[in-house]
Amino acid sequence: MHPGDLKPMPGSTRRGRYLGRGRSSGHGKTSGRGIKGQFSRTGSDRRPGFMGGELPLILKLPKRGFVSPFKVHYQLVSVGGLATAFETGAQVTPKAMVEHGLISTVHPAVKVLGDGEIAKPLNVSAHAFSDAARQKIEKSGGACALIDGRRSRPNASSAGDRGRQSRPNASSAGDRGRQSRPNASSAGDGARRIAGDSRDRPKE
Repeated sequence: MHPGDLKPMPGSTRRGRYLGRGRSSGHGKTSGRGIKGQFSRTGSDRRPGFMGGELPLILKLPKRGFVSPFKVHYQLVSVGGLATAFETGAQVTPKAMVEHGLISTVHPAVKVLGDGEIAKPLNVSAHAFSDAARQKIEKSGGACALIDGRRSRPNASSAGDRGRQSRPNASSAGDRGRQSRPNASSAGDGARRIAGDSRDRPKE
């Protein structure tokens, strides 16, 4: 088969409507737009939520709370699932949890919850543990290790110090400006000396 012989599946495509080709077509004259009005014009549209000039419903509804930009959506694992998937004394890491099908990904973080029972010692590494999960793992002879995978935000004071260091000092900038400008008194003295020299010069 040649690439030029490829065609869409029958019924998967449909030709566009023929507009303005006479009244007998059903889409003639006004081309399905009606007579006059906002939506007969080119470029007419309504933004989402527009209610004809009335106060939109989204503005009438009360707003409460907020969504924190620093909230971490953990991948959750129960101690019961760990006890079923791993053998006694195993090293349990987020990567190993993915390999055993307990979670689909290690991002952004993994948290172990206390649902279920565990009777075998496991060395579990995760980004967070609930109190119940930690107690059950340590009671069975295992250990809990925290993984610090969170990004640290820059300190506000240090950022301010960097900003102050990058900005030139106003007083020093003014001093440089005064040094670069010629002194008015010295310029006047120079002009008077030139005038005096010309007067003292004998005429030819």
